[in-house]
Amino acid sequence: MGSRGSRGAGAQQHAGGAVSTPPGRAGRAWRRLPHGDRGSGTVLVLGVAAVVVLVAGLLGVLAASFLAHARAQAAADLAALAAAERLQRQSVFPDDAEPASAPAGGPCVLAATVAERNGGRTTGCETGASGTAGFGTVTVQVTVDGPAGAARARARAGPSPVAVGRRAT
Repeated sequence: MGSRGSRGAGAQQHAGGAVSTPPGRAGRAWRRLPHGDRGSGTVLVLGVAAVVVLVAGLLGVLAASFLAHARAQAAADLAALAAAERLQRQSVFPDDAEPASAPAGGPCVLAATVAERNGGRTTGCETGASGTAGFGTVTVQVTVDGPAGAARARARAGPSPVAVGRRAT
Protein backbone atom coordinates (compact mmCIF):
# COMPACT_ATOMS: atom_id res chain seq x y z
CA MET A 1 0.00 0.00 0.00
CA GLY A 2 1.37 3.34 -0.96
CA SER A 3 0.60 6.74 0.39
CA ARG A 4 -0.88 8.98 -2.36
CA GLY A 5 -2.37 11.87 -0.42
CA SER A 6 -6.06 12.58 -0.79
CA ARG A 7 -5.99 11.96 -4.57
CA GLY A 8 -7.57 9.03 -6.29
CA ALA A 9 -10.92 7.34 -6.07
CA GLY A 10 -11.28 4.89 -3.22
CA ALA A 11 -8.56 6.50 -1.08
CA GLN A 12 -9.04 6.04 2.64
CA GLN A 13 -7.71 8.26 5.40
CA HIS A 14 -6.46 6.53 8.55
CA ALA A 15 -6.26 7.80 12.12
CA GLY A 16 -2.64 8.95 11.83
CA GLY A 17 -3.45 11.09 8.78
CA ALA A 18 -2.00 8.59 6.34
CA VAL A 19 -3.96 7.95 3.18
CA SER A 20 -3.92 4.56 1.58
CA THR A 21 -5.10 3.45 -1.81
CA PRO A 22 -6.66 0.06 -2.34
CA PRO A 23 -4.17 -2.40 -3.79
CA GLY A 24 -3.91 -2.38 -7.55
CA ARG A 25 -5.73 0.91 -8.24
CA ALA A 26 -2.62 3.05 -8.62
CA GLY A 27 -1.08 0.41 -10.83
CA ARG A 28 -4.09 0.34 -13.16
CA ALA A 29 -4.00 4.13 -13.59
CA TRP A 30 -0.33 3.95 -14.50
CA ARG A 31 -0.96 1.25 -17.08
CA ARG A 32 -3.62 3.38 -18.82
CA LEU A 33 -1.10 6.14 -19.68
CA PRO A 34 -0.04 6.06 -23.35
CA HIS A 35 3.63 5.06 -23.05
CA GLY A 36 3.99 4.99 -26.86
CA ASP A 37 3.53 8.78 -27.09
CA ARG A 38 6.85 9.64 -25.48
CA GLY A 39 8.45 12.57 -27.34
CA SER A 40 5.23 13.59 -29.06
CA GLY A 41 5.38 16.93 -27.24
CA THR A 42 8.66 17.70 -28.99
CA VAL A 43 7.14 16.97 -32.38
CA LEU A 44 4.12 19.09 -31.53
CA VAL A 45 6.29 22.03 -30.44
CA LEU A 46 8.37 21.74 -33.62
CA GLY A 47 5.20 21.73 -35.73
CA VAL A 48 3.83 24.81 -33.98
CA ALA A 49 7.20 26.56 -34.35
CA ALA A 50 7.24 25.76 -38.09
CA VAL A 51 3.75 27.21 -38.50
CA VAL A 52 4.76 30.36 -36.60
CA VAL A 53 7.86 30.80 -38.79
CA LEU A 54 5.79 30.28 -41.95
CA VAL A 55 3.15 32.82 -40.89
CA ALA A 56 5.86 35.32 -39.92
CA GLY A 57 7.51 34.89 -43.32
CA LEU A 58 4.22 35.41 -45.14
CA LEU A 59 3.49 38.51 -43.08
CA GLY A 60 6.97 39.82 -43.93
CA VAL A 61 6.38 39.38 -47.66
CA LEU A 62 2.96 41.00 -47.35
CA ALA A 63 4.41 43.97 -45.46
CA ALA A 64 7.19 44.33 -48.05
CA SER A 65 4.60 44.32 -50.83
CA PHE A 66 2.62 47.07 -49.12
CA LEU A 67 5.83 49.05 -48.68
CA ALA A 68 6.73 48.63 -52.37
CA HIS A 69 3.26 49.81 -53.39
CA ALA A 70 3.56 52.84 -51.09
CA ARG A 71 6.96 53.66 -52.61
CA ALA A 72 5.52 53.34 -56.12
CA GLN A 73 2.57 55.59 -55.24
CA ALA A 74 4.86 58.21 -53.70
CA ALA A 75 7.14 58.14 -56.76
CA ALA A 76 4.13 58.46 -59.09
CA ASP A 77 2.65 61.34 -57.08
CA LEU A 78 5.92 63.26 -57.03
CA ALA A 79 6.58 62.60 -60.72
CA ALA A 80 3.08 63.77 -61.70
CA LEU A 81 3.37 66.92 -59.60
CA ALA A 82 6.77 67.78 -61.06
CA ALA A 83 5.53 67.17 -64.60
CA ALA A 84 2.38 69.23 -64.06
CA GLU A 85 4.45 72.08 -62.66
CA ARG A 86 6.74 71.89 -65.72
CA LEU A 87 3.71 71.86 -68.04
CA GLN A 88 2.21 74.88 -66.30
CA ARG A 89 5.51 76.77 -66.32
CA GLN A 90 6.00 76.09 -70.04
CA SER A 91 2.49 77.25 -70.91
CA VAL A 92 2.52 80.40 -68.75
CA PHE A 93 6.18 81.38 -69.14
CA PRO A 94 7.37 79.81 -72.42
CA ASP A 95 10.59 81.87 -72.48
CA ASP A 96 11.41 81.39 -68.78
CA ALA A 97 14.56 79.36 -68.12
CA GLU A 98 14.32 76.22 -66.01
CA PRO A 99 16.44 75.87 -62.87
CA ALA A 100 19.91 74.40 -63.47
CA SER A 101 19.07 71.31 -61.40
CA ALA A 102 16.05 70.43 -63.57
CA PRO A 103 16.62 68.09 -66.53
CA ALA A 104 16.07 69.53 -69.98
CA GLY A 105 13.03 68.35 -71.87
CA GLY A 106 9.30 68.24 -71.49
CA PRO A 107 7.10 67.27 -68.56
CA CYS A 108 7.42 63.53 -69.19
CA VAL A 109 11.23 63.72 -69.16
CA LEU A 110 11.05 65.43 -65.78
CA ALA A 111 8.52 62.86 -64.55
CA ALA A 112 10.87 60.02 -65.52
CA THR A 113 13.77 61.70 -63.70
CA VAL A 114 11.74 62.31 -60.54
CA ALA A 115 10.40 58.74 -60.55
CA GLU A 116 13.92 57.35 -60.96
CA ARG A 117 15.24 59.47 -58.08
CA ASN A 118 12.48 57.98 -55.92
CA GLY A 119 13.28 54.37 -56.74
CA GLY A 120 10.83 53.82 -59.58
CA ARG A 121 10.69 53.85 -63.34
CA THR A 122 8.10 55.55 -65.49
CA THR A 123 6.09 53.16 -67.63
CA GLY A 124 3.74 55.76 -69.07
CA CYS A 125 3.21 59.51 -69.19
CA GLU A 126 0.44 61.52 -70.82
CA THR A 127 -0.04 65.27 -70.89
CA GLY A 128 -3.17 67.07 -71.91
CA ALA A 129 -4.69 70.53 -71.92
CA SER A 130 -7.38 71.15 -69.37
CA GLY A 131 -9.13 73.95 -71.20
CA THR A 132 -7.94 76.63 -68.81
CA ALA A 133 -5.07 78.88 -69.80
CA GLY A 134 -1.87 77.87 -68.05
CA PHE A 135 -3.15 74.55 -66.72
CA GLY A 136 -2.78 71.03 -67.99
CA THR A 137 -3.02 67.53 -66.63
CA VAL A 138 -0.32 64.91 -66.38
CA THR A 139 -0.93 61.22 -65.76
CA VAL A 140 2.10 59.15 -64.78
CA GLN A 141 2.47 55.39 -64.27
CA VAL A 142 5.39 54.23 -62.14
CA THR A 143 6.71 50.74 -61.36
CA VAL A 144 8.84 49.85 -58.32
CA ASP A 145 10.40 46.40 -57.94
CA GLY A 146 9.41 44.63 -54.73
CA PRO A 147 10.04 41.22 -53.17
CA ALA A 148 6.75 39.83 -54.49
CA GLY A 149 7.06 41.36 -57.96
CA ALA A 150 6.66 44.83 -59.39
CA ALA A 151 4.38 47.31 -57.64
CA ARG A 152 2.59 49.71 -59.97
CA ALA A 153 0.97 53.04 -59.22
CA ARG A 154 -0.72 55.77 -61.22
CA ALA A 155 -1.02 59.45 -60.38
CA ARG A 156 -2.69 62.43 -62.01
CA ALA A 157 -1.78 66.04 -61.36
CA GLY A 158 -3.60 69.11 -62.60
CA PRO A 159 -6.83 70.92 -61.94
CA SER A 160 -10.01 69.01 -61.30
CA PRO A 161 -12.24 68.71 -64.39
CA VAL A 162 -15.10 70.21 -62.34
CA ALA A 163 -12.95 73.14 -61.22
CA VAL A 164 -11.81 73.72 -64.81
CA GLY A 165 -15.43 74.03 -65.96
CA ARG A 166 -16.15 76.63 -63.26
CA ARG A 167 -13.03 78.67 -64.02
CA ALA A 168 -13.81 78.86 -67.71
CA THR A 169 -16.96 80.91 -67.09
